[in-house]
Amino acid sequence: MYCLRCGRECPDGHAFCADCLETSKAYPIKPGTAVQLPDRQKYLESRPYVRRRIVTAEEQVVQLRKSVRFLAIAVVVLSLVLGITAALLLQSLQKPNDTMPGNLGRNYTSDVSGNK
Repeated sequence: MYCLRCGRECPDGHAFCADCLETSKAYPIKPGTAVQLPDRQKYLESRPYVRRRIVTAEEQVVQLRKSVRFLAIAVVVLSLVLGITAALLLQSLQKPNDTMPGNLGRNYTSDVSGNK
């Protein structure tokens, strides 16, 4: 038999396991209260038992190597991006501002000699 609340095995003739009975003592139900229990067969059919596959040590090593390889590639790519960004920033800071033409900001209404 399986517990109706958590699905663990419980002794024959019992609807709930010992842990669920202990938990239910904290929230007692008044005597005479109608309680509808779910149909046991429907309950067991709706909760299919999925058995996890046991991962061997070799498979764990392969998964960890893939993770390490991915992280190493990510570190290399990020360091390249950071290096290129730093180089471009330093280059723009060291370049003198000779890009302004000589006529920029000059007042064209006045003569060079000062005559208007």
